[in-house]
Amino acid sequence: MLNNLKQREKILLVVALLLVLITVYYFYIQQPLSTRIEELERELIAKENQLALVLRQAGELSAVREEYAITLQRKEDFLDAQMSVTDLLIVYNDLARKYELDLADFDPQPEEEEIHIFSDLVGDFRDISDFFVDLNAAVKLELVEIRLGAADEEGAVKADFYTVYYK
Repeated sequence: MLNNLKQREKILLVVALLLVLITVYYFYIQQPLSTRIEELERELIAKENQLALVLRQAGELSAVREEYAITLQRKEDFLDAQMSVTDLLIVYNDLARKYELDLADFDPQPEEEEIHIFSDLVGDFRDISDFFVDLNAAVKLELVEIRLGAADEEGAVKADFYTVYYK
């Protein structure tokens, strides 16, 4: 069949075949590859931006760690410092105010190595329990005894407690 074609027709057939091959290559190989390359380049830019953000935050992390270490050291210094009766009263009073409790009694009895404190609180049970959690975090002391009972106010709880602060 190709033998019957003239030279001009053969050239035209080769040119048409080349056009078909180029078209197939472009639409089925080149264009999908170009699209995928563009997608990957966009992903790369997004990842680079994310990496820059993470690196910026990592730089800030060292400052946060330093600030945390300083804060932790201050707290440890505060806990290790010997507190006077006045300091203890301030802590008790501040916590009672924080939880809207009535610090009805604060009776410290200082001794050489420790301070025995007899106290009364009146208020909501949950607030009293939160008071003790914060007190334990603020001051190194031992809760020796606690007595809970109903207060004169409706729904209020009275807590008589005895703590020991070791100097």
